[in-house]
Amino acid sequence: ATMDHITVDTGGSGGLLITAGASDTVTITDSIFHHTGGDAVIADSGNMTLQYSHMYGDMVGGGAGVHCATHIATTGVIEADHNILEDANYGLMASNMAATSKINLNNFLNYGSGSTGGAYSPATGATITAGVDLTNNYWNGQAPPTGTGTTLTTTMYQTTMVPGCGPRP
Repeated sequence: ATMDHITVDTGGSGGLLITAGASDTVTITDSIFHHTGGDAVIADSGNMTLQYSHMYGDMVGGGAGVHCATHIATTGVIEADHNILEDANYGLMASNMAATSKINLNNFLNYGSGSTGGAYSPATGATITAGVDLTNNYWNGQAPPTGTGTTLTTTMYQTTMVPGCGPRP
């Protein structure tokens, strides 16, 4: 499946749930997921390509409106680049994805902290698979996430926001 320039706004339990076959890929480009109520983009099975999209809630007013900007719990290959993930409790909640997955050149902004959120949290009690490439992301002006339970490729990260992220016209 390919989805391009879609908008999901003001939901009650989540944005887009991907449950694809092991050899299937769902591609999402130039899309907006705003105040979805639950997780904005959820990949539970299959492969996913997520590019030039914006997942965000409303931190103003006391609630995020988005639990996770991205929730990835698939063993498939995930490729995510040039996205803006902001105003959520967690920017990236992930586990199990294939070691060849790449989450690069994204801007993670204004996520929760401490017990109420952060840049990263494990999904379904597991950790991110070793080898997943998380380089060249902007992590809200901080170092990349730690405590993932495995060795990740995160040493190269952006200290300023990545230009050209988010939906294109």
